[in-house]
Amino acid sequence: MHNYFSKFETLIDLQNSKYAQAYRYKNNTFYIENNFNEVFTRLEKILPEEFELIKKELFNQIEKNKLVVFCINEEYTPIYRPDAIFLTLIDLANKVNVDIENKSRGSDYGD
Repeated sequence: MHNYFSKFETLIDLQNSKYAQAYRYKNNTFYIENNFNEVFTRLEKILPEEFELIKKELFNQIEKNKLVVFCINEEYTPIYRPDAIFLTLIDLANKVNVDIENKSRGSDYGD
């Protein structure tokens, strides 16, 4: 698995380390939730062109925000940082006008 965040300083956060990795960039701190990182990495294989736009936006958000948590679901994230901005992959994709939402209808059993 490629580590897109290895160029950043790794931080130790004992309260949240089970669920995410914390990093520092200049004076900003950001968290990459484990599940977010897994989906983010898969996205490169599924949508390579869109991935580059989303990755660029992610790095823009890191540079722009003092404290940001990248998570799968901002309402149910296990990361406790009430002073943070929480962003999902869908949030990042929406900022660059890329549609990554799953629009599958599911099963028609029972119709």
